[in-house]
Amino acid sequence: MNMGNPGEIPGNDLLVKTVERINQDSLVTLYYYDTARRWVGSTSRVNTNVSALDDQVIIVRDADGIITKTIYKSGFINDSFYFKVNYNRTLSRYESKSSNRRLTTPFYRDSMQFQYDNAQKIAGYLYYILDYRSLFDVMLTAKVIFSRDGQGNIISEKVYQFENGNLHDSVTFIYRYDNKVRPLQLSDGEALVTEQDGRYAVNNNIYTNLIGSNGLSSHHVEKKFVYNSLNKPVSSVSTLLHDNNKKIFLEFYYQ
Repeated sequence: MNMGNPGEIPGNDLLVKTVERINQDSLVTLYYYDTARRWVGSTSRVNTNVSALDDQVIIVRDADGIITKTIYKSGFINDSFYFKVNYNRTLSRYESKSSNRRLTTPFYRDSMQFQYDNAQKIAGYLYYILDYRSLFDVMLTAKVIFSRDGQGNIISEKVYQFENGNLHDSVTFIYRYDNKVRPLQLSDGEALVTEQDGRYAVNNNIYTNLIGSNGLSSHHVEKKFVYNSLNKPVSSVSTLLHDNNKKIFLEFYYQ
C-alpha cells in the first residue's frame, strides 16, 4: 500500500498511518480495515536509539460489524492478552468487556462495565479486578464519570477510586476540542471498547489538563493541528507544559 504524503487523500479518507516523533524516538502505527471500511486492527513500532519494539491490536468483528473481541500483542513483554466484548443486541449497545491474561501470577481478570445516559451515550464505566484473596470474586476498584459537549465530545473525565469499601475522589481530566474531523471515526461504544485515543471524541483534542484531588494541575498538554481540505489533521504539535514544554510531533497519512 502506498502511504503517500501526510494528509494525502487520493481516493477516500481512511487513516492508514501515523508517525509520532519525540526527539530521536519515533512511533509508527499502521491502520487496517475490512471491505466495509471498518477498522480491524493496527500495528505499531517504537524506534529508539537502542531498540525497536512492535505492538499489535486486532479487532475481531462478527458479520454485522459488531466487535466481539480485541487482542493485544506486546513486543515489550513478549506476550498477548484479549478482551471479550459483550454487546446487547436488544438495546444496540456495548455493555462491558473483560480480559483474561496470564501476565503475572496469580492468574487474574479485569473488566469494565459501561454506563449510559438518557441519550444512550456512554456516561462512564465501572472497573473491576479479581479479588486476589479469594481468586473467585471480582471487586470494584474505580468509577469513571464523563461529561460531554453538544457534539458528543467528552469534556471532563472524573475518576474515583474505591479503597476499603469507600469511594474517593482521585483525579479529573479536562479536555477541549477543535471543530474539525477526527482522523479515525468510531462509534461511541467502539471507541471505548477499543480504548482508542482521543477520549471517544468527534473532533480533535487540542487541550488536556489533569487535576488531582488536591485541586492542583499536574499534567497539561496543548496541541495545534494543520488540516487538509476535508478538515482532517495533516500534522500536529503537542506541547507538554508540565514537562518543560517538551514537543511531540505527529503526522497523519490517508488513503
